[in-house]
Amino acid sequence: MARAQKRIGLMKRSSGVALAILLACALGCAPHSTPKRSGEVPISITDDGFEPARSVVPKGTPLTLVFTRKSDQTCVTDVTFGRLAKTVALPMNQPVRVELPAGIEDTLSFTCPMDMYHGMLEAR
Repeated sequence: MARAQKRIGLMKRSSGVALAILLACALGCAPHSTPKRSGEVPISITDDGFEPARSVVPKGTPLTLVFTRKSDQTCVTDVTFGRLAKTVALPMNQPVRVELPAGIEDTLSFTCPMDMYHGMLEAR
């Protein structure tokens, strides 16, 4: 009987640990970001390019993309929005705001001038 109670206690602790690990992975392993402030999407330019490379945003809601270039080791000196026919310069360590007053309805891609680094907004 005592042995059975020990097993039950061990199983409860094990399932609690497994649940904690599962929650940590679900919260910390997200492949994209969501806006931090109402309608504002921060995007950093690092040695790896655009971070995050993909952001999920609310459909049809006005947005402000805030690009901050933190590295001069890539070709990401500007950001180009092909569908909008718009290119914006990204000076080092200065936030650059790109307003999208109508928001987006589906996706909006952006690239560096050499088309080597890519990013995307996805509306849901």
